[in-house]
Amino acid sequence: MPMHQEELTDIYIHLKDILKTLSQTPVDREFYADGLINDMIKIKEILEENSIDEQSSLILSMINQISESISKILNLRYNLKTRTRIDFEDKIIPHTLSTQSEPNHGKRLPKETVVILNEWYADNIDSPYLSKDDISYLMSKTHLRESQIKNWASNKRRKKKEDYISPRVFQILSTNSPHT
Repeated sequence: MPMHQEELTDIYIHLKDILKTLSQTPVDREFYADGLINDMIKIKEILEENSIDEQSSLILSMINQISESISKILNLRYNLKTRTRIDFEDKIIPHTLSTQSEPNHGKRLPKETVVILNEWYADNIDSPYLSKDDISYLMSKTHLRESQIKNWASNKRRKKKEDYISPRVFQILSTNSPHT
């Protein structure tokens, strides 16, 4: 194959595999797209060379279409998870005060506590950053320390961020030629 067609075809096949796996992965399971960043970097390098033949341009267009599909599905998955106000692995359990006498260092939080934290997160999805009032409220509801609440919120934002294709990566994927 001339120019970059073989590399682009490999990327297209990889993206098709990601789309297939993504469509078969239940919403309540985490999804990781291994190698996606490497694909984006390779596409960027190809586009920077300014030597795209017609066939490569067609493959890039197909890559763009499949990338848009992946992005839409990831966004739908995210919205489904956050709009239900709980993560699927958590069950709604009435909050009860933990009777543990030992601190819970290095262990998972009780499910009823996670439900409360997830409710707060869903209610504040547009700006999931804790105010002093939020921290006080969550401390009284969950009986966690301030540091635990801050760590939980930070980890939750990071995990949700991983579910998305960043706008920069999406832009690289969406580019059909170096001049658009």
